[in-house]
Amino acid sequence: MSKKMNKKGFTLIELLAVIVVLALILVLAVPSVLNTMNSAQKKSFQMYGEKILRSAMELYESQRILGDTAIGSKKYNGKICYTFTDLGISSSGSYKGFVTVTPSSSVSTATGYNVYLTDGKYAYNGTTSDDVMNSIDEIKSDDTTLSTVGGLTESCR
Repeated sequence: MSKKMNKKGFTLIELLAVIVVLALILVLAVPSVLNTMNSAQKKSFQMYGEKILRSAMELYESQRILGDTAIGSKKYNGKICYTFTDLGISSSGSYKGFVTVTPSSSVSTATGYNVYLTDGKYAYNGTTSDDVMNSIDEIKSDDTTLSTVGGLTESCR
């Protein structure tokens, strides 16, 4: 009696080789994907910072032109303070923060804007308008900055 051998399947060694190759691809690809995701999250945070900054700039300038300072009557360290509510922005997600405005004292001095913003992972801690608009490197991610900004949001209410 002769037995027929089933030669249609893969051997254990072939399956292990495939698993090893897939593991190597995974080890090489994961850091790159995580880096890309982190970069995208930082860019999204920067865009949200730009959004609240532009809203504060528009509101302050329109109030200055019209002579209406009722909304900007809140103060933080002697500066005008705008919260998300003042700016007409509903805080989406875990964003907390505000924008301070230092009015120009003369024609030659520019109005200063500083952004205090956190989402629990990243933060702007008094970052100037130029840095918010132009530098992703100004975004902080240390625990001290995150908790400081989160605590400051109460100061501007």
